[in-house]
Amino acid sequence: MHTLLSRRALPVSLLFLSVSASAQKTADSTSQRVLNYLAGQFAVARPFNLEYTGSLPFNYTPKYENTKLPPARMNHFSQLKASANVSFLKSSKWLAGATVGYRYTDLSTTMRSLTGTQIQEVDNDFHYLFASVNVNHFSRLFNKTVIYSGSLIADGSEESFGRIKGLLSATMVLRADAKVRMSAGLLVNIDGGSQLPVFPLFMYENKLGKGWTADIILPRQFLLRKYIPGHGRLSIGTQLDVTIFYMQGLGANTTQKFEYRQTDILNGLIYEHLLGKHFILTGKAGLRVTTNGRIFEKSKTFADGVFETSPKPGGYFNVGVSFNPFFKKKVK
Repeated sequence: MHTLLSRRALPVSLLFLSVSASAQKTADSTSQRVLNYLAGQFAVARPFNLEYTGSLPFNYTPKYENTKLPPARMNHFSQLKASANVSFLKSSKWLAGATVGYRYTDLSTTMRSLTGTQIQEVDNDFHYLFASVNVNHFSRLFNKTVIYSGSLIADGSEESFGRIKGLLSATMVLRADAKVRMSAGLLVNIDGGSQLPVFPLFMYENKLGKGWTADIILPRQFLLRKYIPGHGRLSIGTQLDVTIFYMQGLGANTTQKFEYRQTDILNGLIYEHLLGKHFILTGKAGLRVTTNGRIFEKSKTFADGVFETSPKPGGYFNVGVSFNPFFKKKVK
């Protein structure tokens, strides 16, 4: 599931957002044309994206090889993320592209020994890189549009190669008109470290009126959005994010390669502002709830964790900028 939650792992959702509302035959009002323009600019698939996430200090409970350790404190946890999405094939039947990305994780924590008498300060940073090739095919089934998608993903660190992963999905567009877009499907997750090989997909967008939109992409997000005069958009709700990185050695085992995975539930507010035609500034803030984080041998799965963290909820903030040099649509 951890691979599934990342933005790069949901090609179908990106396509769903670009499905045209073909049933809309009447002319839009000026305000509706402005909303349509903003919706196009704020689309999920952004060619270039850079963002920084910081967290307020929080406590967590560590566990090593099924032994519960004394409570610890994360003094500093931040991430810098960069990604690029490029399409190299577009037609009425096919859409293909590639994604590359980088995530830098910097942390500082205070831990105690099993007896609680010794205190250890740990500072670490990790580099995570990935690249994927994504292919999507548009077809018809039962008189409805069906989108077949596939992604081949490779990842690793600056020191070593990580994993080869694959995603296969089929999604049927159940409705696509001027008000509602709805799609459902199934995704197969080919990932040696994952516990969930098959997962359902559901996407729903409903224009509620007066600039409000319900935007649901399960399992990734559940948002209520509002377009703000002056090329802005405010969202409230929940998004999921995943942190993955690789490390060399753990405890007395200094030669084995390990992988860390952590799933975060981000609750709060998101504000996006369009600058000119091609730049989007984004700010996020709220409460982060981490379900759990585990370190496990790279040859095993998330269920076989040797070190586990159970963090307390804590505050977070995020600032980012996106650049889309290809968007040329204008409000007329």
